[in-house]
Amino acid sequence: DSDETANAICNNLKEKLQDAGLNLLKMSSYSADNASVNFGKHHSVYRLLKNENEHLVPVGCPAHMLHNASKNALDKCNFDVETLVLKVYCHFSSHAKRVRELKDFFNFVDVEYRTVIRHVTTRAVVVSCPIRSYFASLGSNCPVPLQKYFPEETEGESASGKERTLTECYLAFFDNILKLLYDTVLALEKNNLMCCEVYFVLQTLRNKLNQRVTDKFVGFLCSNILCNFTLIYYNTLKQNLIFLIAFSALTDVVESTGLKNNVNMDELYEEFCQIREALELAVGQKKEKTVIEKWCEIFKANPTLKNMLSIFQYVTSIPTSNAAAERVFSLCTNTWSENRNRLLVEHVKAELQIKVNYTQNCREFYNLVLSNKKLLQAVKSQNKYSFKNKNQ
Repeated sequence: DSDETANAICNNLKEKLQDAGLNLLKMSSYSADNASVNFGKHHSVYRLLKNENEHLVPVGCPAHMLHNASKNALDKCNFDVETLVLKVYCHFSSHAKRVRELKDFFNFVDVEYRTVIRHVTTRAVVVSCPIRSYFASLGSNCPVPLQKYFPEETEGESASGKERTLTECYLAFFDNILKLLYDTVLALEKNNLMCCEVYFVLQTLRNKLNQRVTDKFVGFLCSNILCNFTLIYYNTLKQNLIFLIAFSALTDVVESTGLKNNVNMDELYEEFCQIREALELAVGQKKEKTVIEKWCEIFKANPTLKNMLSIFQYVTSIPTSNAAAERVFSLCTNTWSENRNRLLVEHVKAELQIKVNYTQNCREFYNLVLSNKKLLQAVKSQNKYSFKNKNQ
């Protein structure tokens, strides 16, 4: 119905209910987007329906609220990402030759080509490098509104470097934070989501946003770009973007261990926030459990910590000292004594393997040997005497 007034929508709803044999008085709630025509204070669809059913519950759209919040937040930012996206889209939308030239830049930087679409996607930052290179190569032919986003790369022109990095920095920040909102919208759009679960979904989003503010976390890629800024440019951005501080310790671990290419730093931050309370409880536990046992309990309770697990596996593979090797040397010295100085290397090696790898006491080992028939047969055979086999 093109007539979207409150009265028209209300009459259509009542007509459809009547056609379906449903009673308006048994209608529990009215759900719609948050437009004033639906939930206006004085005259709206909800008010008209409530006049006939006083127990009607208004249900707004939380996903729509998140969209509005994102839009209003972007309006407060000095960087006009909407203009950038729309202008880039218009530049390629109806020009096949430009698309072919853009694909060449994608191939040059070894990035999979994705069609330039009108709306911002979670892949915007990934494709920004070839798109930036394309527009920068146009020089004076670059559309004027896009020149400040993609200035021509000229040697010795620091301002261009600043603007270019500024574009990447904002796109990296938007990619990180809007991905969080996007995932929340997907959670709200699940078919099996109950109304009582909506609060917990939004509360989770709120906690994540507050945690980012507390930790001053703006995304790993954005933080790396900020680190490359000179002090004067950093002070310019400080009013709009927050610098990474609290998360730097874990970042240093990834950098020092060489796991940078195997760990997604943004996902690692989410995992870190997920187990923060569990880590605090583990630290406060008594010392009956080892650190590895505590971590194993955390990973067992949180099986999705793939990035944290990669770091843990790498760190636990690093020996704490050279004690293991020194212990082998001590055992070797005791075994290869003056009284047994004619032992061959193979004999000493065999004894050390038994001493190091078997944890049973004498009685347990005795019972183990008696129960292993294959081992007893090997002991009785002549195969263990290599010098006899050579003579044969």
